[in-house]
Amino acid sequence: MFNNRKQSYQTTGAEEVTLQQGLTAPSLYVDGDYRKIEQFLLSGAYVNTRSGSGKTPLMVAVRNNCDPEIVKLLLKSGADPNLRDSKGRTALMYAAGHSYMTTINLLLQAGSKIDEEEEHTGLTSLMFSLIKQREIQVVTGLIDAGADVNHRDIIGETPLMMAARYATGSLVVEMLVKSGADPTAVNNAGSSVLSYAWENTAHPEVASYLVRLDK
Repeated sequence: MFNNRKQSYQTTGAEEVTLQQGLTAPSLYVDGDYRKIEQFLLSGAYVNTRSGSGKTPLMVAVRNNCDPEIVKLLLKSGADPNLRDSKGRTALMYAAGHSYMTTINLLLQAGSKIDEEEEHTGLTSLMFSLIKQREIQVVTGLIDAGADVNHRDIIGETPLMMAARYATGSLVVEMLVKSGADPTAVNNAGSSVLSYAWENTAHPEVASYLVRLDK
């Protein structure tokens, strides 16, 4: 089920730039021309307009890793960082999933809710950061900002379970445990954190670390 989520997280970007009426030049948010975007907004463009998939200009800019100055401009112009697209994702979830740390900080400073859940899955921004990139500075930054390390999604998976299965080493797993993640947690089906680690055959050091915790 987790793999299906990972696949569904991939997007082509095509629909993201098909913004509806109100922003007549949506590609500007992908091309990243600050001056043109500023002029566009000053002309009265609605900063929280939606695409057919519910994405806002802020989500488009974040998803396409635009210059952080463009993200700042959109936020200063009234972009709401807590709006959701049709999949129930926020701009912070996209930034976390792609490990854009500068953008993550900008969104948090603008009031992004760190433990908002994606609809239908219950995934949080911290979980999105563990699905794909698993960069230690991003995971650490989200935890330092108050992310719940023991949050459970709809099937009872925790961030530590995700890290145990997909980490490319034990560092992220160790950091989560040190931050209060429960290594004895089990999901809704009764699978333990250690059982997730056993699936990570490419990195047996993860399971070895968890086994040592029990001693």
